[in-house]
Amino acid sequence: MNGRKKYIGESYSFYRKNRPIGRGGNGAVYEVELLSDNGLGVPMVAKFFEYEGTDKEKRYKRFKNEIIALNELKDIDGIMQVLDKKCPQDIPRTMDEAWYLMPKAKPYKLTHSPNIYIKIVDMLQLARIIQCIHERNGAHRDIKPENILILGNRLVLSDFGLYWGIEEERLTEFNERIGPYKIMPPELENVQTDLDLDFRPSDVYLFAKVLWMTLKGDNIGFRGQYQRGDVQIFLNKENFGDVITLEPIHKLIEQATFEDMNKRISIHQCIDYLELQRNLLDERERELLSNELVSRLLYDEHSKMIIERTKPDELIYEDKGTIFSMLRGVVPISKIMVKSLNDEQKTKQIQLTDFQVGSGGICKMLYFNNGIKVKEYIMKINKMTYSHLNLDIVLELNDIDSVDKEYVAYSETVRGFGNMYPKIYFSSDEKIIITKVK
Repeated sequence: MNGRKKYIGESYSFYRKNRPIGRGGNGAVYEVELLSDNGLGVPMVAKFFEYEGTDKEKRYKRFKNEIIALNELKDIDGIMQVLDKKCPQDIPRTMDEAWYLMPKAKPYKLTHSPNIYIKIVDMLQLARIIQCIHERNGAHRDIKPENILILGNRLVLSDFGLYWGIEEERLTEFNERIGPYKIMPPELENVQTDLDLDFRPSDVYLFAKVLWMTLKGDNIGFRGQYQRGDVQIFLNKENFGDVITLEPIHKLIEQATFEDMNKRISIHQCIDYLELQRNLLDERERELLSNELVSRLLYDEHSKMIIERTKPDELIYEDKGTIFSMLRGVVPISKIMVKSLNDEQKTKQIQLTDFQVGSGGICKMLYFNNGIKVKEYIMKINKMTYSHLNLDIVLELNDIDSVDKEYVAYSETVRGFGNMYPKIYFSSDEKIIITKVK
């Protein structure tokens, strides 16, 4: 390599090869030849800052912050070590002025082993690295297979160009997209710099996606939350040999990939699920687990898979917020029938134009004609049933504890001329049937 440029750092000097062996957002990695390895005895590489875009100043700050982060986290087993660096204060004018030196590691190949137990052990290593970072109030924000390396006989997490610390200066632009696009959590799609976000749940989301990619041997990943009903992304235990259940993995990926980052589990909970899955895969460890625990896991795995892959004939809702939201939208545009439960033959249509919710959960259904209120019905809803077969909505009602004297029971109105009564109340003796206008 004589005649080539010599790079001189604080502790080492080296020549670099002409072509990079890898590239990232802020730079490129080159193999190097040390003039003296001082007993290191391992191959080395150097990452150089190579960027000439309009946001070069911001990118260089990230490059410098990456070095700072790696040095702050260097005592964590599994963090790539910085052995030397050259990092000018000012923005480099050429593409080889700023760099840092590190051991050469091998890429982690998702298909390196078909053994699911080995893959789970690998992912436990990665999860514990992330846990150590999170315990120091940091977040990697760029966890993906390309940033997982093998050094010696263990996993190493690299590329801290997007590292975030709670006290860090913000280097993310408004609505800037950061992180690995194909497996990116929603909050990294368009980062709102005016929001004081804790990005550790973003790491959990990315970790769960990397876990899935590792188990599946898939380099692409999937977008959105893990769905057991989607056969394309569901991890079927039948594809992994003699595996009694993958329920801990299903739970982990489900609970780590919620769209709402505040609902996601912590990396510590991810580790708990992984350790349980590892014990289930080890015959000796599995014998120490209770039969009740294993039965519960098998029950959840089978029942949830069937439920999410099939469409029920009916859906029953008891949450009043959901019911009220549905009725506000459909009551004014639907055909409304009232069925008397004491006489199945008595079903009558009523005209309505509005639905309102009053105090104490009492609901009002109103009919206006030319802006004048003609009819008012009140009721207390117990539950709502939606039929997939005919798309009808059926409301089961409760009795109202106390009704003003101006209201007349619906059962009284059907005996005479209903139009005589402007205010009517329903009881548990009636059902409201809402159908689509044909």
